[in-house]
Amino acid sequence: MYSYLYFQFPLDVEWSTVYQFMEYVNSKLTIRYARAGYEMAFNDLCPKASGYGVRALNQLKYVNSEYTEWDDLRLSTRFGVPCPNFIQILCSELTQKMASEIPDELHGKLVNTNLFLDILDRKSEKMPEPALEQIKSRYQKLYWLLKPLLVSPERSMFMKKEDWEKRLRRFEEIQS
Repeated sequence: MYSYLYFQFPLDVEWSTVYQFMEYVNSKLTIRYARAGYEMAFNDLCPKASGYGVRALNQLKYVNSEYTEWDDLRLSTRFGVPCPNFIQILCSELTQKMASEIPDELHGKLVNTNLFLDILDRKSEKMPEPALEQIKSRYQKLYWLLKPLLVSPERSMFMKKEDWEKRLRRFEEIQS
């Protein structure tokens, strides 16, 4: 059984601050898997919000949601990575399953026994988000690196089967 923590930050928080926060949490808790990226929020009090929101994710490759990536995994005994993200922390058990070396465009750092892996730029201390073309390329490389760890959640009831299958493969061939 695993415990889950979920934090939201305003969009104006620098990635370096999020990274430092994750380093701090990693130093205080035993982390199996953690990640940071863009998340779509839903208003569960609005009856149709979930369906409309999930369908909108067809156009938002870099945004995750509880209904598409997290809900089933949280309730499942399966353990793995649902998708690549801007920052992730992987325990040694997961790191051992990676099939290859970390590509040059990605940044990896071993902290204790956990691997911090991210797609951020290292040009300044703020660790800015890369340009969109670089995000696409890095996400694709990260996807293939994490492929042996990926576990697919159950299809959201708000998505057609073909849309769901396309979403699960969204990083295999990233179009401009």
